[in-house]
Amino acid sequence: MQARSSSPCPHSKRAATLLALWMAACLPPHGPARAAEIIQTAPPPGFDDLRQPQDALVDVIYDGEPIGAFAATFRPGAIRFADPAALAGAVPGLAEREAVTAALSGDLETHAERLCGVAPVPGCGVLEPTVASVIFDADRFRATLFLAISYRGTAAGGQYLPAPADRPGFVQSFAAAASSGEDDLAGSRTSVRSFSLLSLGAARLIADTAADSQQGGALDRLEVQYDHERWRGEAGLYRTTLMPLLGERRFLGAGLTTTLDTLRDADQASGSRLSVFLASRGQVEVYREGRLLSARSYEAGTRELETRDLPDGAYLVTLRVVTQGNVREETRFFVKNAAIPPAGLPFWELDAGVLADDDISLTPEAGGTPFVHAATRYRLSDSFALGGDLVVGSRQQGIGGLFYYQLQQVQLQLDSFASTDGVYGLGLAARGDNGPFSYSGSIRRIWGGEAPRRRAAQDTDDDLSFILRDPDDLFDAGGAATQVNLALDYHFEDGPHLGLRALYLAGADDVETYAAGPIVFWPLFSDGALRLDLSAQATATEEQQFVFAQLRLSWGDGDIDVTSEAGWSGAVAGDEQGDSSSGPFGRAQAIWHTAQAAGERLDLSAATAADSRRTEVSAGLDYQGPKGRVDAEIAHETDGGTRYAGNLFVNVVGDPDALAWGGNEVRGSAVIVAVSGRPDTVYRVLIDEQPRAEVAAGARLVLPLEPYKSYDVRIVQKSGGLVDYDASPRRVTLYPGNVTTLQWNAARFVSLFGQATTPGGAPSPTRAFRPCNPRPSPMPRAISRSSSGPTPPS
Repeated sequence: MQARSSSPCPHSKRAATLLALWMAACLPPHGPARAAEIIQTAPPPGFDDLRQPQDALVDVIYDGEPIGAFAATFRPGAIRFADPAALAGAVPGLAEREAVTAALSGDLETHAERLCGVAPVPGCGVLEPTVASVIFDADRFRATLFLAISYRGTAAGGQYLPAPADRPGFVQSFAAAASSGEDDLAGSRTSVRSFSLLSLGAARLIADTAADSQQGGALDRLEVQYDHERWRGEAGLYRTTLMPLLGERRFLGAGLTTTLDTLRDADQASGSRLSVFLASRGQVEVYREGRLLSARSYEAGTRELETRDLPDGAYLVTLRVVTQGNVREETRFFVKNAAIPPAGLPFWELDAGVLADDDISLTPEAGGTPFVHAATRYRLSDSFALGGDLVVGSRQQGIGGLFYYQLQQVQLQLDSFASTDGVYGLGLAARGDNGPFSYSGSIRRIWGGEAPRRRAAQDTDDDLSFILRDPDDLFDAGGAATQVNLALDYHFEDGPHLGLRALYLAGADDVETYAAGPIVFWPLFSDGALRLDLSAQATATEEQQFVFAQLRLSWGDGDIDVTSEAGWSGAVAGDEQGDSSSGPFGRAQAIWHTAQAAGERLDLSAATAADSRRTEVSAGLDYQGPKGRVDAEIAHETDGGTRYAGNLFVNVVGDPDALAWGGNEVRGSAVIVAVSGRPDTVYRVLIDEQPRAEVAAGARLVLPLEPYKSYDVRIVQKSGGLVDYDASPRRVTLYPGNVTTLQWNAARFVSLFGQATTPGGAPSPTRAFRPCNPRPSPMPRAISRSSSGPTPPS
């Protein structure tokens, strides 16, 4: 006798089986996981409608930015845009629009295999079309448009970064430091510095303040700025340079200047152009004296190479071009100097106001000499530039000039100025290299002017003092002075590094000082984790002759670093010869890297040091993580007491969508990453495809980022089971003070397919499966399909 079901619902066994399958999928597994079995690759009977064309509005992304929603018809493997001319018309800076329109007409391949999923694979998200093509994501109704380089024309958005949205944002950075000691020299001291940025789109208010337990409060900067393409306007209390030889001066007023910050690629613009022709897609490697500087892949055609990673200077580079197994080399002369504007983009500046006192306080003292300052810098060629400064004040006037010349092995810069009150100056700087030999040197000479004012440091028992320039004197250089610097270096291959350092100073108070001598650094042994180095230096000054020699042995395995040093130092001639500080010394330190997760680090250290006068033991910690940075140290010295020191840094950032604290560095702008879902799900955050940190669902992560750049931000799941979320990158452009909150919605899912049938087993066109006794928890929907299409559940 067949048992009857006691269920009050007369559903078929298929419905019961479907419910059991759903419950089994939702329950956590017990026992070892089994490999999934592929039952069939075609839609099950009754679901053939999925292969029929569907009409929808599709969001189109180009060059990382959305360009609009366009009507399209799509089916598995193909998509057709209703108005390809309108789509081509929405692409900024497009070349040969008719050819692109033709390429986007008709059925286009969806390239679904190129979609970047939760775990992207090489080649995902990239196409190399002959003219134009797309990658279509049918689940999100999103198409990413790709154009061949020759059809792109100018970069999307033009030469400058797109202006940020007119949304408020703020970045508040705090840095605190404290020290304390038991001896009279150390004492106790604390300080807090605050850097504030309040922005509205491309406009911002900047404040830089500090408070010190001995010096009191101070306001160093308070200004407003606004950027529009190449131009920047600013007003308030900030710093400006009237003449390069005089350095920066505190300033109260307003100014208008050009800037390279808003260029889409400011680093690229500061260097001369390097271009090559590629018959097909290939890789170009850039070498300098046999050292690899850059390696990137480029499309076929004449391509301008990326030079942002190349160092400043003028030198020969070797381009190694690899295309389809063929290799060729080309030699080019390259010039890069970020201090000089690129060709075709001269620098202009105009300031008007008064100088402020160097004695920083909460109420800056303004000078009584209003003035106007104008400046320009103009690059005539890759290796030659000129510049000029003009200052017109109510009582003083001055003019200055700059000459810049750069060759393969030498860079020269000549600065000069003269004022109507008899103060003038001349400066010459040179640097360069020739193979293993490199050099740099500078001479600065100021004539005229009065002896400098000095202010003694507060609450100290020594002779420390500071030079204060007169805010009524536009050309106050601290009196007549001469300064000479020289550095020479020679590197032997697999051998020592030899150098010479020299410094000479002569001030207005007739005090002359100098220091000169050789240096040696010699890597004696290196074998993986173990390394032995020798360093030595001898210095002669106007008072004594000093020598230093040290052997340094280091070992590390990634988790622990151990360093030991031993040597001898002291005066061998002069006033300090034979004093108690001369003699042998030694030091040993161990650092334990206890946490090295993405965006987080914790180091614990212990050290001991001894010389002829003292013995010291110390311990410390250094933590950097998503919420901030902190370090602390305690040191005990025999007969000298105990000293304590610590530093703390944290950011508070916000926009209309969120407020959060975190980040361990000052960047001036930030993104806040937030992901919904269960806390046991963790995601990696990628900035331009580079892992930067990790965030758990339900938490917020602050990532400080450099302003004046565009970034692609996306998340990749690290743990937590099956989750549905948007894995595509999101483009953000940040100006100073901008904060953007990026919210991802993530939901756990179970994939389940079912079919309602008649008692005879045929698909039911009017039935839909649903539970008899629905519970508050979510239940899957099973939609019946027949030849007449889907019937939604009632």
